[in-house]
Amino acid sequence: MTAIYYFLISAASLIILLILGSGIASRQFKYSVDSEIKELLPQDFSQKGQITSENLHNLPDCVQHWLRNSQIIGRERIHKAMIRQKGQMKTSPEGKWMPFAAVSYYNVDQPGFIWHARVNFAPGVKLLARDKYFSGIGSMLIKLMGIFPVVNLNNNEEINQGSLLRYLAETVWFPSAAVSSEIRWEEIDPYTAKATMEYKGVTGSGIFKFNDRGEVVEFKANRPRAVGDHFELTPWSIYLTEYHCFDGIQIPSKGEVIWELAGGDFNWFQFEVQEAEYNF
Repeated sequence: MTAIYYFLISAASLIILLILGSGIASRQFKYSVDSEIKELLPQDFSQKGQITSENLHNLPDCVQHWLRNSQIIGRERIHKAMIRQKGQMKTSPEGKWMPFAAVSYYNVDQPGFIWHARVNFAPGVKLLARDKYFSGIGSMLIKLMGIFPVVNLNNNEEINQGSLLRYLAETVWFPSAAVSSEIRWEEIDPYTAKATMEYKGVTGSGIFKFNDRGEVVEFKANRPRAVGDHFELTPWSIYLTEYHCFDGIQIPSKGEVIWELAGGDFNWFQFEVQEAEYNF
């Protein structure tokens, strides 16, 4: 009985210490991310003025239709944006879906973002995640309970290009970025256009597909995917299924993200936008 008693006391003490340590680590993680957000977001807007029809003249017709449908004509350029979302994700085709809540911040004048998420890994167990793209450099940090590093990738060729492609895809949430000097457009057909983004010495391209209403319904690119200790260039697709008006701008509000693997499509990320705010 004495051995069992001491074992239970030790186990209980360990659990209490883990809970206390997780709380402290979570606050430290959030403090670090908040500091990075302050560094990311512009204080003074470098590109003043409104988006006008003249800004669209050299763009493919389908891109012009999208931007007009987004209701950005006559509005101030978007310099920074915040997108709040919820959804579910998994880490492998056979894995379980894990609910998450996340918020993303974007700098449009100097392309960059920070995505901060809390993922329900198991009952009472959370993953804290931060995906960052700043000054052309990408990084990803995931910690179990805010304590134990699960993923820590930073500033290599594949991460930097993958982050650039993510930023390019997510311009659907701040459409005035489509007229920025970093992005070049080429028409493929009346419903499809190729966008090539070059920033800080890194280049990436993706295909935007539109419907009759001028909505982006699909984005495709070949994106570096982490496989063990290396990266593989893999087809990456985003399908957008619903639109909603936030802060006066029409943007996609639901979608899913898929890796097109040799063994079949891996639908790993499903999201719903709950809130969007611009130039706050």
